[in-house]
Order: sequence, then C-alpha cells, then structure tokens
Amino acid sequence: MTRLDHDCAWATAKAVLDMVGHLLREEEQKEFFSMTVAAVEACLIKRDELMARERQRLAKPSNN
Repeated sequence: MTRLDHDCAWATAKAVLDMVGHLLREEEQKEFFSMTVAAVEACLIKRDELMARERQRLAKPSNN
C-alpha cells in the first residue's frame, strides 16, 4: 500500500464520518473511523491484487 492509498483511505473515512458522525457518540466515532479506514485499505489492497492479475493475464501472448 502506497502513501497515496493511505491518504485516500483516511480522506474517504473522514468523508463517511462527516455523513454519519452526528449519529454516533464521540468514542463510537473514533471506532467507526478506524473501521472505515481498515475497510477502504482492504478494498485498495484487493484492487491492487486484481490489477496485478489482470496485467499478468494481458501480458501473456495469444494462442492464436
């Protein structure tokens, strides 16, 4: 995971928390923020795995 991915995960978590934070107590907001960062980071890691697999698939020569 790159620094850019990390920064994007934090920015996304902040945006989501801004949408629903008023529904949570302060301690719940901190926990929710951490959970959201972890979920976005997992998504970005999965994206990187899928992109690497796709690059590998496309780099193989055709059987035709």
